[in-house]
Amino acid sequence: MAALITLALAACSPALVTLAPDTPTPAGPPTPAPSPTPRLTAEITMLTTLPAPEGDGWIVIGLVENQSAVSSGEVWVKVRLGETGAEEASEQEVLLALPHLGPGETAPFSAFFAVAGAPSEATAEVSRYVPAEFERPLVDVGDLSVSPTADGRLAVLGTVVNGSSEAIDVHEIALLATDADGSSLALATATAHRARLEPGSQGPFLAFLPAGLQDAALNPFVDATVISSAQPPRLTFLTPPRVLEDEQGDPFVIGVIRNGDSRPRWASVLVSLSFGGGIVGVAQVVAPVPLGPGESRPFTATEFPGLTSGAEGLTVDGLEVDAWVDPLPALEAGLRLVPQAVHVTSFEAIGGTLFLQGTVENDTGARVISATVLAAVRSTEGLPLTAGWRVAAESLEAGESAGFVLELTLPRGADLAMSEYDVVASALAPSD
Repeated sequence: MAALITLALAACSPALVTLAPDTPTPAGPPTPAPSPTPRLTAEITMLTTLPAPEGDGWIVIGLVENQSAVSSGEVWVKVRLGETGAEEASEQEVLLALPHLGPGETAPFSAFFAVAGAPSEATAEVSRYVPAEFERPLVDVGDLSVSPTADGRLAVLGTVVNGSSEAIDVHEIALLATDADGSSLALATATAHRARLEPGSQGPFLAFLPAGLQDAALNPFVDATVISSAQPPRLTFLTPPRVLEDEQGDPFVIGVIRNGDSRPRWASVLVSLSFGGGIVGVAQVVAPVPLGPGESRPFTATEFPGLTSGAEGLTVDGLEVDAWVDPLPALEAGLRLVPQAVHVTSFEAIGGTLFLQGTVENDTGARVISATVLAAVRSTEGLPLTAGWRVAAESLEAGESAGFVLELTLPRGADLAMSEYDVVASALAPSD
C-alpha cells in the first residue's frame, strides 16, 4: 500500500463543547422567556492531519461524538491549521459528513487547506448546530469491496440493509479509511446510493478513495431516518432494464422509466450489476429535466467505475442487473416543463458511438433554463437500443438557439438502418 504521511495528532481542542442551537433571533418586541432549550455537548475524539492526494495542500480529518441527549441536524465544526513560519493559522468551518447526529453517535468531518508549508498544529471545535427531531432505524452495511478505476482511484462498493419494519430515507453514507493504528487515511462519501429503502430491503452504494489504500480498514457511517409518512411510488420502469454489450466489450444498461403522476417529477435511477452473486458495478443516472405527466423516458447507464470486462472470468452474458427509481419531489412551484424546437443537422456512428449534432431553439416566447436534448434509438420492434441526454444551454432567452453534440453508446452489432430515432428537447420556464 502506498502510505500517506500522517502527522502527529494535534488534539488541542477543548475536550467538551456545549452549544446552544443555531437559531435566528426574531425581530420585534421581546417575547416571554421560553423553557430552557437542551444544549448539544460534543467532543472531538480524533484529529489527524495528512497531505492531500494531489499534493496541493493538507487535509484535516476528525470525529465528533455527541455526548448529550440532543438530536441535531446539521453540525458545523471550526477547524484551524497552523503553518510553520506563519503568524496566523488558517481557519474554516465545515459540516459533518452526515446531516444528522443523534445522542451518543459519532460522525466524521474533513477540511482541506491549500497551504504550501508544513503544518504545525491542527485544532477543531464544534461551532454551531441546528436541532432536529428524527427516529433512527436499524441499518447494516456489508459486502464491502475495493477495485481500482481507470483514473487511478479506488472504487468502493457496498450494501446498506434496512433491518427495521418501516421504510427509511438514506441521507448519506460515509467511509473513513484508517490504518492498522486507527489513524485516518481518507474520508469519502457515497456518490451513488438508494435514497429510500423499504422494510427489509437493501441497496448498493458507490464511493471513491485515493489510490494506494487497498489494505486500509473501512469504517462505514450511515445517516438514515424512519420515514414518517410513506408516499406511493410515482415513477416506475415501463420495461425492465437489461444489460447490453458495446463495441469494446463493456456492459451498459438500458431501460425505460415512466412518470405515473399527474405532475412533472424529477427522476433518479440507481443501477447495480452482479456477477456470481456479488455486486461488481454501481451507477446512478439523474435526469436533468423532470418527466412530464405520463411521460416515458429511456435511459442508459454506461459508467461502472472499477468494473473491467473480462476480469476473473466476468462476461457480459453472466451479468445480472437490478435497478430502482427513487421517489424524488415533483417540479417546484413557479416552474413548468415546456418543449423546445430541436433541429438535428447530422448524425454519424464512429467506433460504437452515435454522434448527434444540431441546435435547440427556444420558441416559447419567454426565458427558459436547462434546455435539454433527449434522444433514443429503438429497434423496429420498439425495443430501446440506446438513449441519452445533454443540456444544450443552462438558459436561453426567447428566440435564442444553442448548438449541441450528443454521444450515444451503441450496442454491438446495432443496425442503424433498421432503427427508429426519437429526438426531442425540453426546458423549464416560469409558470404563467
